[in-house]
Amino acid sequence: MNRTRALGVYRQLLRIQHQRFQGDDIIVKAARDRTRDEFVKLRNETDPEKIEAALTHGREVALLLERNVAQASRVDSQPGVYKLNITQQHEINKNPAVKISDLRKNKQTSCCGGSSK
Repeated sequence: MNRTRALGVYRQLLRIQHQRFQGDDIIVKAARDRTRDEFVKLRNETDPEKIEAALTHGREVALLLERNVAQASRVDSQPGVYKLNITQQHEINKNPAVKISDLRKNKQTSCCGGSSK
């Protein structure tokens, strides 16, 4: 069971790496090698908690790559211009707005604790 699940996560990682880094053979190879090294390190792991943690981590990395990593490619006709390759899987504007605390909004900026108003 664990071997089948591990192979599934491994294949998922390789597939998304190939999609996200398509055409950049050096990066595809580096990502593939790093993924393989991490899986080989845990090949003989028998602790179910460590195995589950590693599989969860692998799935999270695959999800991060799928939703948050976009490849940019140079536009040949325009020096210094790049095209960002966005897909349907990418998360765009889905992060909650950062809230500024009331303390920061009302921060005093003058010397010696006096009000700047």
